[in-house]
Amino acid sequence: VTCGDVFTGFVKLTSNLVCDRGARTADGDPYDGRSVQAITLDGPGSLLDCDGNTIMMPVATFQGGEEESAGIVLKNGAKAINCNVVGFATGILMENGNNVLKNSMVGGSQNNIRTMGSNSCMVLDGVESTGAISGSGLQVQH
Repeated sequence: VTCGDVFTGFVKLTSNLVCDRGARTADGDPYDGRSVQAITLDGPGSLLDCDGNTIMMPVATFQGGEEESAGIVLKNGAKAINCNVVGFATGILMENGNNVLKNSMVGGSQNNIRTMGSNSCMVLDGVESTGAISGSGLQVQH
């Protein structure tokens, strides 16, 4: 798993994932941290199990103005479990309905958890949101 990956099925993290300016995307391009999301899951069959590992953007990278960066993007019914996400503009971005986040911690982001889309519905179960930097712990947009 590398920064910028998109999945439509099951994926399990076996170690921490650090996305900073020194990292590379799956296609080998430099990860600039500005608009690339660390991990995107798309579809109801998509499941990310972080197995307690952390997806993070170091503070020095985040403070460079990465307004569009996100640790995990859940789209169209995707799920993430057992994740720790730290230091992105948006920790968890949920788009377009029925996304699930369970047993996870999100913190140190501008907006820890954010929803987008007129049909966005989310399930948060066993989720802790701590220490949002300048935004909110939970932001809902339509």
